[in-house]
Amino acid sequence: MKLARKLTLFLLLGFCLVLTVEAILTTDREARLVQEDLRQDHDTLGRFVGLAVEELLATGGADAVADYMKKSEAMEGNVRIECRPSWQGVLSQLHASPDQRQPESGSPGLTVRFPNATGVDTVHTFTPIGSGVTDGPAIEIRESMTDLTTRAQGTVLRILLTSLAVVVISGILTGVIGYWFVGRPVQLLRERAKAVGEGDLTTQLHIRQRDELGELAGSINDMCSRLLEAHRRVDAETAARITAMDQVRQADRLVTVGKLASGVAHELGTPLNVVWARAKMVSSLGTATGSVDTANNGRIIAEQCENMTKIIRQLLDFARPRSPRKARVDLCQLVQHVLTLLSPMAQKKKVSFVTPVETTTALTAEIDANQIQQVLLNLVMNGIQAMSAGGVLTVQVERRRASPPQPRDGAPEEYVALSVEDQGTGIPEEVRRHLFEPFFTTKGVGEGTGLGLSVSRGIVEEHRGWIDVQTEPEKGSRFTVFLPER
Repeated sequence: MKLARKLTLFLLLGFCLVLTVEAILTTDREARLVQEDLRQDHDTLGRFVGLAVEELLATGGADAVADYMKKSEAMEGNVRIECRPSWQGVLSQLHASPDQRQPESGSPGLTVRFPNATGVDTVHTFTPIGSGVTDGPAIEIRESMTDLTTRAQGTVLRILLTSLAVVVISGILTGVIGYWFVGRPVQLLRERAKAVGEGDLTTQLHIRQRDELGELAGSINDMCSRLLEAHRRVDAETAARITAMDQVRQADRLVTVGKLASGVAHELGTPLNVVWARAKMVSSLGTATGSVDTANNGRIIAEQCENMTKIIRQLLDFARPRSPRKARVDLCQLVQHVLTLLSPMAQKKKVSFVTPVETTTALTAEIDANQIQQVLLNLVMNGIQAMSAGGVLTVQVERRRASPPQPRDGAPEEYVALSVEDQGTGIPEEVRRHLFEPFFTTKGVGEGTGLGLSVSRGIVEEHRGWIDVQTEPEKGSRFTVFLPER
């Protein structure tokens, strides 16, 4: 608002200066024109009266001249006309100063102005009678400046009132226009800049002016939009980094737990062997003594010990780090091995396995058994966790002719396809786009690190294969691993 007031004040000062100069020049010009008209009127009247007086002096004498003068004064109103006996006497009597003497071009007359007995300025015009007469009579015409002064004052007053009206109206218009087009936008810009400084980047500035202030408002809106987008990216990246750090910590804890479990499993091997040996002895003793129950109990204990030993051996084989070693592996046996390892978890979740494979036909591929086992473990565990209410998990091995997806487009070839199909709720499209991103997970805390599918895809791609995902809402998902036979 201060800017609008300053603009208004400067414009008003400019108006006042222009109007003042115009008023002075107009007043001076009007005064000079009035005086010029007055001299011309007096000169014309003096010549006309001089001709008449000259004729009367020749025919009627002094009385006729006096009577004519009275009649002329009565006709002219404010003008006084008098016949002076000697032109030279007039000149010697006036002793007019140079600034008072205003002779008319081409006329012997003389016009002077000086105050009368009452102090009012009076214009005196003296015109000699007769041409070529140097000391004849002269006509004196007197006119008071009262009416002219009053008229000039009225003109000045009118000019002042007009100037005042122009200044007032211009001030009001300038103030309104300055507030609407300058003050208000600048106030809005100041408030918006303050709000941006306080962190408000969402509020839009609406200044619908097609000028520099409107363009500035649009630039500020664009700047706020870019800043808001940058803040959102920073917040998203910060949140992603925090999540990644938490997941890395969780993965590190899982690695530690895995190492601990591997050590515990190794330590459990010897006690299990002792239990198994004692169970065999109990079973043999029951058989020898004819105690069927004792023999059966010993046998059951020995079988369960063998199962536990097998599971522990599988866990150790999986946890033991090895360098990649590719060999010809029967994928059907690898599937059965993984399902046996995860059967306790499936029973707990009320999930049953279905493996529609031909056991008489071996489907082999050149793979690293431990790495592909890790891929199958991840896919089967994800399928079990996707069916919170239980269900059937189908794991199938088959030959299939397929073409690699982009960007590895190629001719169709024979592949071994390992598919894991669950009966869960399916995968939403917004989640499916991020399935194979590192540390991306939809599981709860402690249930997953978001590394399983990312690592699995890396392993499969190292084997020159790929993972295909098919899902349907409320009907489940199907993950298919394509591996080349050679």
